[in-house]
Amino acid sequence: MKHQKKPASSTDKRPQASLFILYYLSIAAVMAASLYPENRIWGLNQWAFLPQISFYLLVFTSILLPPVFSLLKKKRSRPVSLRVLSFFESKSAYFIFSSALVCTMGLCFFLLRAKTHFLGDGYLNLSSLASSNPLVKFSSYGTVHTLIWLKSLIDSSGDLSALLSFQIVSILSGVLFTIVTCILARKLFDNRYDSLLFALGLISGGYTLLFFGYVEYYSLFVLSVLVYTIIGLLIVKGRVNRWVIIPLFLLTNFFHAFGICLMPSTLFLLWHDSRPVVYFESRTRSAKWRAAAMASMLLIAAFFYLYMNSYGFRFSVVPIFPDRFTVEGYSLFSFKHIVDFFNLLLLLVPGLPVFLLLLPYLSKQSLKQRASMFLLIMTASTLAAVFLIDPKLGMPRDWDLFSFAGIPLAVLAYYTILSNRQIVKRHAAVTLVIMLGFFSLVPRAVRQNTPELAIAEFRNYAALDQTKNRTGRISLGDYYRDNGDSLKAEFEYRQFDKDFPENLVVFKVDSLDKADRGQEALEYARWAIKKNPAFATAYYALGTQYLEGQYTDSAIFYLEIATALNPQNAVIWDAMGFAFAKIGDMKKGEQALRNSINLDKKSIYPILDLLKLYATSNQERKYDSLLSMLAEYNDIRPEILARFGIIMIEKGEIESGLKSIEKAVTIGLDSVFIRQLEERYPQLKLKMDGAPEDSL
Repeated sequence: MKHQKKPASSTDKRPQASLFILYYLSIAAVMAASLYPENRIWGLNQWAFLPQISFYLLVFTSILLPPVFSLLKKKRSRPVSLRVLSFFESKSAYFIFSSALVCTMGLCFFLLRAKTHFLGDGYLNLSSLASSNPLVKFSSYGTVHTLIWLKSLIDSSGDLSALLSFQIVSILSGVLFTIVTCILARKLFDNRYDSLLFALGLISGGYTLLFFGYVEYYSLFVLSVLVYTIIGLLIVKGRVNRWVIIPLFLLTNFFHAFGICLMPSTLFLLWHDSRPVVYFESRTRSAKWRAAAMASMLLIAAFFYLYMNSYGFRFSVVPIFPDRFTVEGYSLFSFKHIVDFFNLLLLLVPGLPVFLLLLPYLSKQSLKQRASMFLLIMTASTLAAVFLIDPKLGMPRDWDLFSFAGIPLAVLAYYTILSNRQIVKRHAAVTLVIMLGFFSLVPRAVRQNTPELAIAEFRNYAALDQTKNRTGRISLGDYYRDNGDSLKAEFEYRQFDKDFPENLVVFKVDSLDKADRGQEALEYARWAIKKNPAFATAYYALGTQYLEGQYTDSAIFYLEIATALNPQNAVIWDAMGFAFAKIGDMKKGEQALRNSINLDKKSIYPILDLLKLYATSNQERKYDSLLSMLAEYNDIRPEILARFGIIMIEKGEIESGLKSIEKAVTIGLDSVFIRQLEERYPQLKLKMDGAPEDSL
């Protein structure tokens, strides 16, 4: 009897040539998008800013690689010696390949490290860290303190040490990312080839650009999210104790506040086999839908309550519908925002279309497994946050803020494909996704390493969201100035003033007010707000103008909007504190002034306002405590120390008061002020005989 060929089983599901067709269509889309760098397709036009030879190299390489891999796979399927086979299946082979991958990526991170820092708030972050009083953002508390500590080890001051600190954290995070991925991938899969493909897939993600010496606060956060995600998978598989997820969840929040997005997946890991969850899973489909609908309604109600009653919350999310605070029509369901969202997905996981093609080939049971449910919950919560959170600079430049969402999405894609053996072409699919990832990542890394290309990309992004990129535009002029090109710097500054005349709103309003043209000052501030509805400085100017006119309630209203739009501005908090103190709300006034002091410890004005608040509210203990604390500052203004000294002398603590005044003299106290003190307190002459002549 002739051997009859068995029909393909139902589990032998083959996407066949569809994978390669979609791969080549993706490459074609990238090439087509690269012809239109000015359009809102920043997730695809990654090669638009590179030289033309690079474009042709992309075409040649992208066409050639799939056949080459197919040829290598055929050769690999031929009979090989037992010695060679045993080597490739051994632990030592995986260790060698992993070590080579770590060394290669580490070298790439270093050699292609960013030389310009226009994306995100790169230059502002450098300036902050280089100062003697770095701004510690609550959202990135752990990362900022790590950078401050590292900078203190390198050098306590200087721009170079600040840049070096960011680069060390970025590159080291990338090396650790690669090491951790290779180690944990081996724990997830029994097959070493699957483990290696999984590791390569994660490393090829768009978020990896953060590790090329990128100047931002997100590299450690992305690393912690990776560890959280894969350890979460191991917990579901029963290989790690579930309670380990709690310190990992706290670690992600330590590095960035967006770690709170992982709360739903954390609860799932802790309760996925608890009685309430098991009971819920045993219910009918209609009952589940009713419960989900009720939970959704509660969440929506809470969201709208916060949205309508808190400016801070309202300005942290994209406007649901266009309103008076909407900039350039950018709202939740606007074309710009939806297109930006999908651009971001393609930037973080460029091979996502290939994964979507494979969804019909996955069994429903595989998606209902605990591991898939964990990844789906994590992906849904992080992408929901990305869709809702307002990108203050515009999503093309704020991609780094949202890059953490690429980790669960990438893990879901690669793990789902590689763990489903029903997909016979799974290795080919993953290989194609990895190639698409590197095709997107390489030009981005090269651009950040080449100043003229990075500037071209920055100009493109600034044009897509002109108003949101207002503050970033000035950094281009500063870049040219610092690099000795004064002509280009002057051109950029003039163009900035032309494009953003509202930037001078405080100066204009103050000038009009001094000329007794208060009504015109108010109208100018309102015009600036209309020009840029999310410009905190314009609301500050309007609020302070109302404060000058004794309309304190109106002043507080606009200052509250200003602080919600820009909670990191010490000057606005100072004005807010002064306004609250003026209406007798000492508690809110004190909190606002302390916010101002914490943001800028060098400014004398919030300190004086807080001292005045304590004096008028008879809070002597807090008044003395603030002065005592200020006396310990090395960089304190001399008049503050002199004032503290007078208080001490009047209290009878002569020695303590004299020491403070002597310190004020040595750091530059005005000579007229000194003579007045000597006339009032003759004993000071004896103590100041040793003071420098020029200081007197």
